[in-house]
Amino acid sequence: MSVGDKSIPATVTAVLQEVQRLLDEERRHGEAIDARLGQLTGFAGLILTLITPLGAEHLNEGNGSAFDLFYILSVAVLAISALLAVMVWLRARTVKVDGEEIRVPWRQRIGMESEALDQLAGPLTGEATVELEKRLITTVVRTIKDQQELNGDKAEVLRRVSFGIAVALVAVAAQALILAL
Repeated sequence: MSVGDKSIPATVTAVLQEVQRLLDEERRHGEAIDARLGQLTGFAGLILTLITPLGAEHLNEGNGSAFDLFYILSVAVLAISALLAVMVWLRARTVKVDGEEIRVPWRQRIGMESEALDQLAGPLTGEATVELEKRLITTVVRTIKDQQELNGDKAEVLRRVSFGIAVALVAVAAQALILAL
């Protein structure tokens, strides 16, 4: 990016374009995780809505304690999985903006710091393009790191919800097997 103390304009521009592309890619990844969590929430809710009344009809029909256990397990795990997926949008996270830690909703995007935004309309317009691009690179890199951390947290929730739904489906299959025998 620089030779000695002199920046190479074409290199700075290329780096800025690349970090902007990386930020766009990271945001798309986050949107994909959000969409998957939404789908799993709907799926868990649908299965929960279907098995709760159907299984409840068979609880006192002498199907044994194994059926009762699998019914309770499936309903509880599906409910917890759906709740966990929904809580992603309700929880808050701590981010650093303007040197100050603040709590924001998980879905809130953190972009440029307010000082940097204020400078875009004034002082930075008189700055050399290369220097401005270098500042923007720093800001975009910080935003990428924030988005990566957020996506990692959401991906962990997605893994847990997926596992919970898989466990619940096994329990539902066990109920069906018990009823079939």
